[in-house]
Amino acid sequence: MPQARPNVKASKPAADAWQRRAMDLRSRARTLSASVRHAVPMPAKVPCDTRPVFRAGAAEVDITPRKPMYLDGYWNHRLSTGVHSPLYAKAIVLDDGRTRVGLVVLDLIAFYNEWVRDARGRQDAVKPENVTICTTHTHSSPCMLGVFGPPGKSVDTEYVHWVKDRAAEALRKAAANLRPARLGFAQGELPVQDGAIADVAVNWHNPGVVEAGLPVMRLEEAETRKPIATLVNFGNHPDVLGDKTTLVSSDCFHYIRENVGAGLRGVALVFNRACGGIEPIGQGANEMDVAEGHMKRIGRVVADQVVAAMRNVEWLDAPRVSARRVQCAFPVLSEEMVKASVRGLLPVTPGDDGGTRSEMTLIEVGSAQLLTVPGEVHPEVAFKLLDMMPAKYRFILSMGDDEIGYIVPGELYNPKGIQELLSTGPDNERVVMNGAARLLGVGGYIEPECIEGMRSRLPE
Repeated sequence: MPQARPNVKASKPAADAWQRRAMDLRSRARTLSASVRHAVPMPAKVPCDTRPVFRAGAAEVDITPRKPMYLDGYWNHRLSTGVHSPLYAKAIVLDDGRTRVGLVVLDLIAFYNEWVRDARGRQDAVKPENVTICTTHTHSSPCMLGVFGPPGKSVDTEYVHWVKDRAAEALRKAAANLRPARLGFAQGELPVQDGAIADVAVNWHNPGVVEAGLPVMRLEEAETRKPIATLVNFGNHPDVLGDKTTLVSSDCFHYIRENVGAGLRGVALVFNRACGGIEPIGQGANEMDVAEGHMKRIGRVVADQVVAAMRNVEWLDAPRVSARRVQCAFPVLSEEMVKASVRGLLPVTPGDDGGTRSEMTLIEVGSAQLLTVPGEVHPEVAFKLLDMMPAKYRFILSMGDDEIGYIVPGELYNPKGIQELLSTGPDNERVVMNGAARLLGVGGYIEPECIEGMRSRLPE
């Protein structure tokens, strides 16, 4: 039986409609393509005859104030009368031939995200999006927070802008010092005795809970083994010096760096770790000879553990470097912060939606992850973050690119507690954990032992 001939007249309109849709799609795709070609750059091309070499550089610049300034961290008005130890902006730049990142740590109690973003853009040695700026949180540095010192007069904006320039200069110098390097990591652990870090620190917010990890990053010149830098991740409040002292100081961190530098040489950097609720043994000493003894002891104990950890350093061959960042919003609900904001005491103000805009960054270098948190992480929160991080070597960089206050675990949050009042509010942990989950691609964490079975409790 002969086959029926196709109905040409019936199929032609359908074919025309298909062609019109295809032409419309191509037209829209060409418009999108033009936008992509204009706005989306290709990664930099590495010549095929050039094998990328891992390089590193470090530098430090002085940020000690040149005039008397109000000191931060205590409620009374302390105008500085001299210098106990210099303040620094210290920087490391890492470059694997494809990606370059920069890390800066400032001897200040805080440096707000708005200032960090400005400082990043004052240099072109490292792409601003690959720069993170942290603070040591020393309480004997010029006022940055705005809630301490004379109301509305404590923060010297001229000094703030100078520090931005100095942070940028530290990055430029570190980048100028880039040289072929080898990278090593070691994992130290501070001794814990009776629920405290022996001779170093206690947790007054939740007694008996401490996070004693002490990861170390080591950089040396590839051929000569000449030291470049040692980065230490140590958690404690640098506030041995009390509320009646008037000397500018980097507190106990000064002696940690001094001892690490003497033992290992190169630029020594200390990035704060889990410091929320953690205070040094000897905190608040107002007699200088007493304070000096406490600071030196802490510096010696920590540095000794760093040097001991370095005996088992793991050297990496041609480590890869990457950095990514997420934006975060912290609702400002704390009674103290709301009051300070509406009275104009803060040098930066919340957005129109009642939130503080901030960010978190994940830097990966070989088998290590460095996670920034924009505030003072309590150890209970640090345990949760560390469980989410799959890397062999895990660094938590507190006061990373901002200071939104204490990151108090939800299980312990007390709306009337002093650390809770000195934070943006009860959502801090939730926002931080969500930011970490987005950066790490992890959906959950194992509840830390210090929280299981209601062992944690509010301070009396």
